[in-house]
Amino acid sequence: MNLNANKLLIWLLGAAAFILLLMPFLPVEGGSVATGLIGDKFDKEIGRLDTLDGIEKAVPKYIKDTGNPDRDYARALAEVVQLHTIHGISRQSWRENWIANLIDKFGIPNSSFSGRMRPEDLIKDNIAYCSQVSLILQELFRRKGIEYATVRFNVGGPPPHSAVAARPDGVWRYYDASYEAVEQGVPFRQLIETDRFLSIYQDKSWDSNKIGKEFYDLAKQGKIKIIDINGRGPYRGLLFQDITKFLSNYIWLFPFTLMMAMVFFSRRVASRKVRKSFLR
Repeated sequence: MNLNANKLLIWLLGAAAFILLLMPFLPVEGGSVATGLIGDKFDKEIGRLDTLDGIEKAVPKYIKDTGNPDRDYARALAEVVQLHTIHGISRQSWRENWIANLIDKFGIPNSSFSGRMRPEDLIKDNIAYCSQVSLILQELFRRKGIEYATVRFNVGGPPPHSAVAARPDGVWRYYDASYEAVEQGVPFRQLIETDRFLSIYQDKSWDSNKIGKEFYDLAKQGKIKIIDINGRGPYRGLLFQDITKFLSNYIWLFPFTLMMAMVFFSRRVASRKVRKSFLR
């Protein structure tokens, strides 16, 4: 490779390193996006809470005593989480993870590679997708020592929703803190074997009856099941985000290091040539 080609490659590597270094600071759209449901229930006081501990401390105010403390706590917990967020996608910002945001631009519909997945991060935002709300609720159940699981909709196909099952009193119960269910803690078996899905989705302000009918039909087909009992969460997704977040901050080091190595070796080669010509 001649000297001019070397200089051009070094210049290109330097430019690439500089651009990659600036990527997190470019004014590109990213971050959380609220889609909202017209009937979203939201409480400003609850919305100010930005820690899981804060959510737990707010629960006693919403407990209705029915004779079983764990069951009453679980129902109140789902209500508080529902009041904390509106429907939408909580995403890492462009500065946090520009690679995941860039992938989102060309990604799979109705999915988000930059969507937050850690409950302690999600709780700092007042926006959450149904699967994200489920992660918050499951973590809070885990902290309370209540057995939990995921409610899988449309088994064998793309899920239209995400909700949580928990067993605070020895019975698997259904909790949905995202789609404004009018009743929390309904025994899961009742939902599957009766028409209870039709009765718990009745928010006329956003026509949730359609949601209830869809879930009712899926239940009749045996396509709603409890899975992943006491699961570890989206560990593969978290690994992907940790890697892309690291690369978002430090990928510029690769072309920069390569450029510096080329500069160093180019100077050594030039120095040897000078020595050889001097010895002659």
